[in-house]
Amino acid sequence: MRLRNLLAGSTVAALAAVALPAAAHAAPVVPAQVVLAAHEFPVGTTGYSVENETIRTTDDVNGPTRTECDRRLVAGAKRIDGAHASTAKVTRGPVRMESAVVDRSFTTEVSALSAACDAEQAPSSRSVVLPAPADLTRFRSFLTQYGGMSFQGWVDVRGATVTVDVTSSSSDADPRDLFWQVLRAQVAKVERSR
Repeated sequence: MRLRNLLAGSTVAALAAVALPAAAHAAPVVPAQVVLAAHEFPVGTTGYSVENETIRTTDDVNGPTRTECDRRLVAGAKRIDGAHASTAKVTRGPVRMESAVVDRSFTTEVSALSAACDAEQAPSSRSVVLPAPADLTRFRSFLTQYGGMSFQGWVDVRGATVTVDVTSSSSDADPRDLFWQVLRAQVAKVERSR
């Protein structure tokens, strides 16, 4: 998985480890064991694939650092280097869904990075931060919407981060409900994996 796929929008990337206190007492999360299986995605999805990797960010840290967004990107990329991640991908018609689990918590950093990078964008290009629904408020989360066709979320669970990206290429297929279904399913699976 490319580093940018883990982070908000096209300008935000990178993270730092901030473990949840409960994670110190639980077995570590192994992304390959908890990423969603094909049958755990919403009904009607096809093209299931999984990618397991150790994140290498060497290429992401060699660019210029002229802005606060650039500086946060480089620092975060260096920090997440070596993390283990598993990403599952499916489609349903024009909707593409990705659910990933990374073995480090970094939702707080994504939120800060998004703020720094959005500040450098035109208002029409910025993400809209969504409130966490009641069932997810006990987790550290950062949820965004880009237009009406792209939803992204990061949720720290047991010292790991769940990231979900759901995007529709057609205005006839609103991806909102699919985003919430996939996000809740992935959070629940990581939470149960003790």
